[in-house]
Amino acid sequence: MEKRRFLFVFLFSILIPFVKCQTPIKYNLNNHSYQSFSNALNFQDAQTFCSNQIYNETKGYLATITFQEELAYLISKGVMVSGQSYWIGTKLGTSKIGHPLWSYSNGPEKNLNVYNVLTDQCFTYCIWQDPIFDPTLSGLSVQVSTTPKYFPQNPSTALNFVCEWGGDNDPYVTLLSRSENKIIINNLPPSIIPSMKVYSVCNTDSSINFSCNSFVSITNTSAYCMISSFRPGLYSIKITSGSTVFNIVSMVEPPWVTSIDIAIDQGTDQYLMTGKNINIDTNFGLDLSFNLASIPAGLNCWPKGGTKYTLSCTINIQTQNLGKAYPLSVTAGGVTTKFYRTPMINGTDTFFYSVIKTNVTYEDAQNLASMIHMEGLQGQLGVIPTQKVLNSINKDFSSFTGVKFDMWQSVNYSTATSEFENLVGPNIGKPQTVFYNNTLSTAGVTGNSRFYLDNLGAIHTSNNDIQANNYSGIYIMYGQSNIFTVTPLSQLYLIPTSGTIIQVVLNNIGTANNQDTVNITSNGVVLPNSIDILHSTATITLPAGVGGNSAVPITFKNTKKTSGNIDLRYQYNKPIIVSWSPLQQPTSGGLTQFDGTDFFPDKTQLTFEFGMSTLTIVNSTYTRMFANIPVGVGKVWTNLFVGTQIFTFLYTYQNPTISNTEKNSTVIDVYGTNFGIFPSSIRILTEGGEHIPVVFNTVDHTHIQFQVPPAFRNGNYSVEVGGQLSNTFGVQFIPSITFVNSPPVTGGAITIEGWNFAQLDTNNQSTSPKLYLNGNQLNSFTYIQTPNATGQSYLIEYTIPAGTGYLSLSAIVDNLSSNVYNFSYQYPTVIEANSIYKEIGGDVSITGSNFATTNLIVGIGGINCATVQYINSTNLICKNFGDGAALNNNGIAYVNVTVDSLEGGAYLFTYLTSTNTSQPCNHQCSNGGTCNNATGFCVCTAQWEGLDCLTPKKNNTTPPIPDGNGGTIIVGGGLNFTIAITHLREIDPTFTSIKTLPMTNIKWYKRQNTSSSYLFAGEFDGETVTVSLNMTIYYQRQNVEFAGEIIEMADNSMNRIVKSSVVALSKDDPLYQEQQQNNTSSSSDSKQQFLYMTAIQTSPFRNSVIIDPNFSSLISPTTKSNCSSDEKWKLIVIIVCSVVGGIFAVALIVLYARHRILRQQLQRRLSSYSSSTSDKL
Repeated sequence: MEKRRFLFVFLFSILIPFVKCQTPIKYNLNNHSYQSFSNALNFQDAQTFCSNQIYNETKGYLATITFQEELAYLISKGVMVSGQSYWIGTKLGTSKIGHPLWSYSNGPEKNLNVYNVLTDQCFTYCIWQDPIFDPTLSGLSVQVSTTPKYFPQNPSTALNFVCEWGGDNDPYVTLLSRSENKIIINNLPPSIIPSMKVYSVCNTDSSINFSCNSFVSITNTSAYCMISSFRPGLYSIKITSGSTVFNIVSMVEPPWVTSIDIAIDQGTDQYLMTGKNINIDTNFGLDLSFNLASIPAGLNCWPKGGTKYTLSCTINIQTQNLGKAYPLSVTAGGVTTKFYRTPMINGTDTFFYSVIKTNVTYEDAQNLASMIHMEGLQGQLGVIPTQKVLNSINKDFSSFTGVKFDMWQSVNYSTATSEFENLVGPNIGKPQTVFYNNTLSTAGVTGNSRFYLDNLGAIHTSNNDIQANNYSGIYIMYGQSNIFTVTPLSQLYLIPTSGTIIQVVLNNIGTANNQDTVNITSNGVVLPNSIDILHSTATITLPAGVGGNSAVPITFKNTKKTSGNIDLRYQYNKPIIVSWSPLQQPTSGGLTQFDGTDFFPDKTQLTFEFGMSTLTIVNSTYTRMFANIPVGVGKVWTNLFVGTQIFTFLYTYQNPTISNTEKNSTVIDVYGTNFGIFPSSIRILTEGGEHIPVVFNTVDHTHIQFQVPPAFRNGNYSVEVGGQLSNTFGVQFIPSITFVNSPPVTGGAITIEGWNFAQLDTNNQSTSPKLYLNGNQLNSFTYIQTPNATGQSYLIEYTIPAGTGYLSLSAIVDNLSSNVYNFSYQYPTVIEANSIYKEIGGDVSITGSNFATTNLIVGIGGINCATVQYINSTNLICKNFGDGAALNNNGIAYVNVTVDSLEGGAYLFTYLTSTNTSQPCNHQCSNGGTCNNATGFCVCTAQWEGLDCLTPKKNNTTPPIPDGNGGTIIVGGGLNFTIAITHLREIDPTFTSIKTLPMTNIKWYKRQNTSSSYLFAGEFDGETVTVSLNMTIYYQRQNVEFAGEIIEMADNSMNRIVKSSVVALSKDDPLYQEQQQNNTSSSSDSKQQFLYMTAIQTSPFRNSVIIDPNFSSLISPTTKSNCSSDEKWKLIVIIVCSVVGGIFAVALIVLYARHRILRQQLQRRLSSYSSSTSDKL
């Protein structure tokens, strides 16, 4: 086998930076560490690289050079190498008044000012080499040599860099000024400011020191202190407060020369030099030195009497040849600062001027010139009018030595007049003399053409504001205008309600030695202010206040000059709420802390609208406010007014939460938090979001109770309070069967009424309802009614087969078992039985209903029929029945039919006259009839009846007659009474009346009767309703069981009993009003006073319902044995109402005639009864 070898080649790539210092070195003077990196990077990459370096658990940053000794140390230690350039952690931005400004970009001095390009001012150590303003050169480097220099660079240039560690959390000095005798320290812990002390020692002379024991807060992290005179230099500053100690280093702010006035007087050049930090303190000797570019021996300077910022300097021109004025060098504390563009006035010139080295378009040059000030005099882009001015520029400003440069001229050329015209200043639009020594070509010159002059005196044209060639200089003239104006940062200052300090530029307010007075007021009130003449700025304190409908004007008045158009106003900020605690109050409300900006301590200036109410503000500062949140729910739009300024936000109460629930069949109790107290804001929602209307019994913040609505389903629910949802709670209700109607033995539809039979749960999942009849599951049933919110029950229909006996029904819904409801097929009823001869017997035909063969037993007068022939469910024959039936006092035997243990019957059977002819008739028929000797029975005349014709005939075969008042009169044969059932009312499942049938419209007809039993029926034209009346007469005293009660019947009596849900109708019911009107309109003889109108409510039914109302439970009048006119009869009334098709309920309206003997008893019983049942109508 051939062996193969494989060569695995690994390529390693390791990036190792070339490091001058292999490890960071520490500078003990400031306790910072440094390390240089020679792998050149652009500015941003260098800054990022340093920020990712960790040393001694400290994050690094691109080195910032803040004092001369720091740079010298880095060079001496080889961290920075001569001949190399290194990035410095700075950035080019703008000052508050728009000047181009260099500042530190990182480190503890981040954002501290370094150098103002336009004013030529250094704020800290800076060693510029002829600085140029070019917006594209936004990176700053230091070039290391025996005389290091700062140079602006394109930030994309790759340079070396040094990383620095330390001081990030230390305080730093932002100002240490000799002119102001002030020290300002930033980044202080707020807690140390009140007790802070500072002790400073000059590094070059330890005998020079200053201290400060009383600081004034500027912000919560900065403070200042006024100090006595001190000499320039570098100071070690020790800050102490209790056990807290900081050691930092800071140099005194460098000198800044703002102007030079050269005056020639009798052979001596006298310089008047104005600026900041150039004051000479004789206590320290000559601590400042001044040198012009052409005078190495320096200038002799001393304070000019009566001035704050000016020195007077001299030089003997006989011994010195005066040359270039710039750069001007000022050395303070061993540190030299050079000035290249200080405005100057020379000899007989009438204005100050300066030249800035830059490379910008005409428009930018004009804008920059207008931003520059020589103290209080505003600059403008100038015009060189003479050879002398051009010579002065070439002589004095070293920026352009040996270099051709161009200067924009602020003129355009009018082809109409062939003259130059001013573009800026007070002489704008007027002819302007321009010096040039070449021939001007006007070909192609337009109104948009711009001109620049080179330093040799030749004029050039530049179209479309393009950059001039070579370096461009901005020649700036100062004090050309005598109009006082103000340049604000904004025409409208939006300020905090606590007030603020703003800074504006004042134009043309004089010089440091001749300053104008400017009054600054607002609405007639002097505003505190301080004017910095060197920067030509005013710092103005605007007062605390609240916002109004309009801005507040600020008025400036110069006492020496005419003011231009000055439109400067301020307006207070709108309040802003940043946060509040607690973030959400419970629905019971509570005290809330609001944090933000632009509140106000005076509570009368605050209005806190909270929905439809107003919050009570407890206290307020400018940034914090406490207010009481009221009882509420959900989300509330809230408006905070401070003055007329408004802040709108949406406040949200805590969400409702449920901890536990309790329930029974009628109510559910929910316990938790944040339910509020407003029932209208609470909704009960299913898991699917369906709203279930409920009636609340109790609503408070931690507990709600509501009635279980009929439509409630099993499953999960939540409580929504003011639109906010709670967690869910589960509900499971056991199904309940409340009613099942009894079917006939022939079978048919039964209606099952009950609760909690929902087919779906709250998540719309099936509950799988099942019905069990006698333990057997039913395969098919139909929901015919589902509850609504107002109180229906479930109705289920099932077609039951033919059967007999007792039944039991149960259900399982959602795996929960119901009660067992016991009922039966309908009991047998006996309506008619024929008579037979006692002596000979015979077949007895029995007519009725619900007959069946199952365990069929037929009895007559206590004797069971030996043989029963079943014909059908309504007809039976008791075969060969004979003697022995027990008869009551009226000679009637009780006929009973029992089917499968269910029994029904009636007194119907009588024997016919005996066939024994050997016996005479009873009492020989009492002269009321004739005896039939063949049968032994009497044949009575029309007036008599009975076996012996002794009883007056009372049979009333005349049908009942409606009496016109709603009652029905039973007349004939001694019967004469009224059934006061006035109306039948059909109601729907919501108990709303559908139809009312007055009984005055019924048409009665007789169906059949015996000697003691009458059966009548009634109909209404055009209606399917029929009413049956079954009436039994009792000739002898006996006890009768009816509707579950034992009723004593007197001789020759009838009993009237009603037993049902009896309620008193409201007097607002239309029937009540109708009856009262009828009584009022009737004659006085027929008037009846009705005290109560009551109604009897039946259960829902399809075919028929038997009313067995029991009025005896309400009225128990005295019963007498005779038939006197004031006798109160008792009447058993059985009323059967039937309708073809559909299920409906019938309410029987019953009028009670007022009888004095019953009044108190009736009032008492009806009142107590109706209170519990009146809501069922």
